[in-house]
Amino acid sequence: MWIRDDGARLFKVVVYGALDAPVRGALRAMAETISGMPFAAPPPSGAITHDSFEASLGMVKGRQTELILTTAPAENAPPAVRLLILKQCDGVIFVAPGNPTDADRARYAELNSHLQSLGYVPTETPVVVQLEGWCESVSKALEALGATGRTAAEVDTIGKKKLLDGLKALSKLLLEKAPP
Repeated sequence: MWIRDDGARLFKVVVYGALDAPVRGALRAMAETISGMPFAAPPPSGAITHDSFEASLGMVKGRQTELILTTAPAENAPPAVRLLILKQCDGVIFVAPGNPTDADRARYAELNSHLQSLGYVPTETPVVVQLEGWCESVSKALEALGATGRTAAEVDTIGKKKLLDGLKALSKLLLEKAPP
């Protein structure tokens, strides 16, 4: 967490997962909705990119509170790029399907490995697992992912409103840990 000169709190949140295109699309749509301005055109195929923007939560616990939302590129990016994006993050939204695949489990293990290498304690770092689509049971999906004990936001599809549900769940975790 950073505190600006005006006293506002800023939390860096990384949206991480193997579903690169839907995550980036949802984040871009949210940015356009919040800012009222169009986002830049998508980069050419094969380019390594990530998106980032600020979203205000308004006054929380008597202080202006904002999130800096950043996507970690899943496709066409070496793990070192995702590691750099995770640096100094306050929390993570991990996007996974309701029935995780081996690729999703590998990406979640990579996330935990990156958090450890950056000095975070993975089990103490606020992470919300956002499950996309149908799943038999949230607890079974988290277990299959290797994310037992994490907060889950179960969603039907990735989209503006659904990504906001994951952000709300993560915001609660961040604000519980934040100093007054």
